[in-house]
Amino acid sequence: MPRTPCRYGAYCWCVDATSSIPFLVRLFHGTSSENASGIERVGLQPSKKGHIGPGFYFTTQEHAQAIARYRGHGQHTYLLEVEVDLGNLKNKKAEEDDQDGRWRQKYDACTTIHPRWVDPQGHPVVDKPFREWCVKDHAKMTIVGRQQLDVNYQKGSGFQCHQVKHQQIIVIPG
Repeated sequence: MPRTPCRYGAYCWCVDATSSIPFLVRLFHGTSSENASGIERVGLQPSKKGHIGPGFYFTTQEHAQAIARYRGHGQHTYLLEVEVDLGNLKNKKAEEDDQDGRWRQKYDACTTIHPRWVDPQGHPVVDKPFREWCVKDHAKMTIVGRQQLDVNYQKGSGFQCHQVKHQQIIVIPG
């Protein structure tokens, strides 16, 4: 796919210049094998709470891998690759508090810098602040691939995905 500059920065790529959905962002979600099994059965579920409120959380590949290894205790971890239409995006300053997700009233998605993440014992999960995105509607995303971090990458197989076609979302049974 040809890369193109857009309002979301280096994470964008253009599907087709004439497409009715011109820009999608390729982001990642790290999870344990237990959670990956649930995603295979019922699809990706939103977090009920988080740094910027409820929603579907994504980050860059590097940081999603670190989060997956933490959640899976270092073994049997998965990385989901997701195409996201961020729509109307709120760019929240890191110091703004919004754990209630007030951005959801006016925006489709929110991005901010997540502070350094440490586990309950004080060990770093992600050793430095990192960018995260939260999306409020599952219809704005398509799981395009998964990778078990100690095995090979698989394009889309096994997961319930949402396929974009003519600006409508079609749920493909898992």
